[in-house]
Amino acid sequence: RCHGTVQFVDEDLRFDAELKPRQIFAALFRNGQRDFAMEMAGRIGGMAGVFALCFAVLLKEADYIVFAVYAVVQVLVVVAKSGLPFVVEHPPAWLYHVSTWQLLLSALSALLYMRLGRFAEHTPWAARAALAVAAGFTVAALAGLVLPRAEAVLIQVLLPVHFAVAVWGHWRGWRRGEHVCGVLLVVLAPIIAFWGVYFAHLAVLGRPMPSDLVVGSVIDVVRTLLLPAACIYALAWRTMQARRASSRALREDRLTGLLNREGLREQMSLGIRRGERPALVLLDIERFGPLNQALGGDAGDRLLAGTASRLRGLLEGIPSARVARLHADQFGVLLSSAEISATLKAQVEGFFRQPVLLDGQPVDVALRAGVALLRPGQPDFEVFRDAELALNRARRTRQPWVVFDRELDRRPGADLALLSDLQRAVERDEFELHLQPKVRVSDGRFTGAEALIRWRHPQRGLLAPAEFIPLAEETGLIIPLGSYAVERAAVELRRWQQAFPMRDPVFCSVNVSARQLLRQAFFDDVIGILDRQNPQRLSLKLEITESVLMQNPDSMAEALGHLKDAGAGLALDDFGTGFSSLAYLQRFPFDTVKIDRSFITDMAHNEETPVVLRSIIRLAHD
Repeated sequence: RCHGTVQFVDEDLRFDAELKPRQIFAALFRNGQRDFAMEMAGRIGGMAGVFALCFAVLLKEADYIVFAVYAVVQVLVVVAKSGLPFVVEHPPAWLYHVSTWQLLLSALSALLYMRLGRFAEHTPWAARAALAVAAGFTVAALAGLVLPRAEAVLIQVLLPVHFAVAVWGHWRGWRRGEHVCGVLLVVLAPIIAFWGVYFAHLAVLGRPMPSDLVVGSVIDVVRTLLLPAACIYALAWRTMQARRASSRALREDRLTGLLNREGLREQMSLGIRRGERPALVLLDIERFGPLNQALGGDAGDRLLAGTASRLRGLLEGIPSARVARLHADQFGVLLSSAEISATLKAQVEGFFRQPVLLDGQPVDVALRAGVALLRPGQPDFEVFRDAELALNRARRTRQPWVVFDRELDRRPGADLALLSDLQRAVERDEFELHLQPKVRVSDGRFTGAEALIRWRHPQRGLLAPAEFIPLAEETGLIIPLGSYAVERAAVELRRWQQAFPMRDPVFCSVNVSARQLLRQAFFDDVIGILDRQNPQRLSLKLEITESVLMQNPDSMAEALGHLKDAGAGLALDDFGTGFSSLAYLQRFPFDTVKIDRSFITDMAHNEETPVVLRSIIRLAHD
């Protein structure tokens, strides 16, 4: 029913004419479409800002904070451009400073480009330029409040630089594999095109583009939503990448890039769910500890990385195989069946026959292996336990390859019970010191004894050291046992020397383990025992095997010197079995050399053995 004279007063739609009803409704519909589009753009931007702020608080990420501020300013730009009253009913005048908000928006977008595109990592100068442009836009915004003409000049200078820096930085990032940079580069294209047309229109025709093209048009709405959408995508992508990296770090070994124990266990669980009966091979680098100490930590890391690389190369022909570094020098190989593990043994031995070059020095790498096959209904953690048991057998027996069997399966329960009894035995003082006499062959005279510890078990009777000393070594109980043996030996010596004074004092020797020698407190204990019991000098002897000395020769030389100064005697046990015994005679302050019994037992059958024995005795005396 509308007809007659109608007047519209609006910056985008000005009429003062006789209009037919159809024309009036068409004009109202177009204006309503524009208002609706701009209102939706503002609301979407506002919600994006709220969500970004929530994520910024939860994740404590600066990128989300910058984007939250960007989204708020984007809303202010939409409000200032369209004059829509959907934020406040009667907005203040400062809210309509369109240029100020757009300049601040450009400054924030420059910061987002720099951070999301990681300019500092691949193009440092682009990062510095983006910061400078952001500062320039901020200065221009402040200047526009005082000098509007200065603002117009600054924006025409800064915008081309701003887009040039953004395009170059994102191009470099995309070339270096930054996925987000490629997305932002695509989004920038229509935005740059819009501003190019805008400035071209201004330069050629001398006036701005019509407002119905600049405000509320399809181009404007798309331009308004495109960059925030791309930034949200970039932030989500970065968050997912961080999550994947964190998840990967939990399942990968940082040094070698292989799976870790958790990652290998996941792969095993997947194989079990697929109906496979996987085989697990645990591999240890033999003598890695001494090698690591001799070569240094960096060389040890390179040795581990090189071993990992060799294992990868070895298993390239087995797609289903998975390699992991479980801890220290232990690696794990997961195979889909036992048949594959049978062929792996020869490959490992052949593959590691060639030495590894570290700092130009060839280093032989030998692996010991423990193998376990999944039994029906067995959980995955028991497969790891079975493989560990097999590997422990390989270490003890010095075999290169041990497959788990039922005999090994019966030992853990017994060992666990024995360990529990062993811990209580230390508290209940169930140990005894037995003395093995040493007699001089020439005149049959008693010259001393070797202290041998025995365990008087309440149910099992008298146990020999071989039955409990390895368990004590593994658990650390060898420390109190060793101190007990040294103390009792010193007490016996003092009693002998007081009851039977002799011209040549007798001695008592005690075996010392590697764990004891590697503890500084052990030396303090020995010195304290010598001070309390006060036996004659050097009559208490500490017996040390060559394998113990090899673990850390420099530290051992210093420590043994302190023990010698405190009044303890030192004996080198099992002399002649190692490759460097002669060097140890010269380097360490030993009083006694105990020749390995293999020379004595072979003397009756080998004519050359007495010659070697005489040479060793003469060398030791000299």
